[in-house]
Amino acid sequence: MATSVLPFPALQVWVTASTVVGEGRTSALASVVPSDTVGAGIWSVGGSVFVNWKQDATVRPMGPLTAVAGLTFRVACPVGGHPIHKITWQKDGSLLPTSHRQRVGQDGTLEVSDVRRDQDQGSYSCTAYDRQGQSDSQENFLQVVVPPRLGALSFPQNTHSGMRSRATCFVQEGDLPISIHWERNGIPIQASPNVRITKVDDLTTILVIDKAGAEHSGNYTCYASNAAQTVAASAMLSVQVPPSWVSPPEDVSAALGGLAVVSCSAQGSPDPSLSWSRETASGEWAPVDQIRSSSVEEFVTQFQARVSHHNRLET
Repeated sequence: MATSVLPFPALQVWVTASTVVGEGRTSALASVVPSDTVGAGIWSVGGSVFVNWKQDATVRPMGPLTAVAGLTFRVACPVGGHPIHKITWQKDGSLLPTSHRQRVGQDGTLEVSDVRRDQDQGSYSCTAYDRQGQSDSQENFLQVVVPPRLGALSFPQNTHSGMRSRATCFVQEGDLPISIHWERNGIPIQASPNVRITKVDDLTTILVIDKAGAEHSGNYTCYASNAAQTVAASAMLSVQVPPSWVSPPEDVSAALGGLAVVSCSAQGSPDPSLSWSRETASGEWAPVDQIRSSSVEEFVTQFQARVSHHNRLET
């Protein structure tokens, strides 16, 4: 009979016939190309024919390898051929693993945890073996890149309206080139007459607010990026602004027993609180919630008549 062979290049095949009685002799090896067929003679009926095939072990080129310091690095060995007996890895000529941070899986995947430049950067080779002892290898250099690390970001405390304020973004660690940019409340900061960003060097920028106001309060974030990673550091700026009236209270009139409403609003940073006072029978001023009156109508009338002239705004 003739059995078709799967389309693998450079194949070697051999045929074994077996029945319930036993297994016959294995045929001689035959080299084939994808379009070939292999003849196999069977001298008994009711049996089965096994066509085994073999392709030499090969390792394809992997290209440049890059790992990020502090993270876990994984790479698979790109093997070809059949059957593959085992896959091994070496670093600078030493068989892996050589430490508890390295692991070689059964599928030939190399894993290195907590990558360190001084220990893990170097030349790595992957080797695939078949059962006949033949092998193929590829060697590549693993470059370890260090992500940026930022120093703490902060603004001066007790920044009042009209004062200056600034924050420095400094990259303590990381491979160059590094790009740095700023955001406020998640929006990129645009240069303005009162806000400027100065680049001191490749690792340092300074954000300066020449005349702080309520509009400058918010969450400021500095981002630093390189080929490995993007990191961020944030700080809150709270500009203290004295309270001022948005809508001051006004005089109102109401009939005895009727309803009078007086409203007011103010602004400032932090948000101001409002309190009301009323002149008592003794001529002193007391908070409204501490006054007791025998007549609700009298209380409302006197309170509404005087509140617009004796309000108090507190921060």
